Amino acid sequence: MAGLGLATSILFSACTAQKNVNAFVTTADQSMVFKPLSIPLDNGSSADANTIVLNPAVKFQEMDGFGAAITGSTCYNLLKMKPEDRTALLKETFDPVDGMGYSYIRISMGCSDFSMDEYTHCDSVGIENFAIHELDKRDLFPILKEILAINPKVKIMSSPWTPPIWMKVNNLKDLKPFPSWVDGQLNPAYYQDYATYFVKFIQAMEKEGFMIESTTIQNEPLNRGNSASLFMTWQEQRDFIKTALGPAFKAAGIKTKIVAYDHNYNYDYPDKEECADQVGYPEHIYADADAAQYIDGAAFHAYGGD
Repeated sequence: MAGLGLATSILFSACTAQKNVNAFVTTADQSMVFKPLSIPLDNGSSADANTIVLNPAVKFQEMDGFGAAITGSTCYNLLKMKPEDRTALLKETFDPVDGMGYSYIRISMGCSDFSMDEYTHCDSVGIENFAIHELDKRDLFPILKEILAINPKVKIMSSPWTPPIWMKVNNLKDLKPFPSWVDGQLNPAYYQDYATYFVKFIQAMEKEGFMIESTTIQNEPLNRGNSASLFMTWQEQRDFIKTALGPAFKAAGIKTKIVAYDHNYNYDYPDKEECADQVGYPEHIYADADAAQYIDGAAFHAYGGD
């Protein structure tokens, strides 16, 4: 998707022998919404700042895919549509031949800030009580199945907004229970249980036919104020990966990629003083060989900073 200024976005799909480009145009005033247009091209005799030159002979990093989040509220609203309208929308989005061909989606492990309720997959104390939540079975599963029927190659990333709240403490000094969906930190005493939570989630999803290609450790780990959240420094994430999650994946034969960080380009959110030592968050984890052996890369939210 190429943004042209702030008002218009254009998705380019193909060039023809007549030197036209097939584009889908959306404008900010919604006078055009994903409208197909055939745009004639000139002979390219003079390049300007808006010219994109493709050289198939030069290759760099391969893209795994492009896509969007499939949240609880997304699924709820999709299921409120007429089945034929929903199918048409999903085909327009995910069909690799007749649609945009979205190939990567992100789902939450438990609730997100766009869910119908607050929940995890283990709200009763004890990891033995793990079970996929009924809201996911009701809303998420049918949508995922329909998407995969349209494009079986779609990859899925999962991300938790919060661990089960019985795993939370107020801070790592006092270690007092912190039964809140918002804020708190992960009790190191539950590192192994939380790693098992990830394993059980991935295994349960695979059993339903949903392969989890990758997972992050925590959505916006430096944001204490989200409607479901957990504050997790790079030091905590490093230790959780190398002492619990990585070994748990290895022991269970889990091939899902582990992705670090998962937050904005800048590192001063929400409080500069508190996050002063968090600059270079994923690089600190890369620098630890015991943690780095388990991770595949880092996730960034494309807003906030450069």
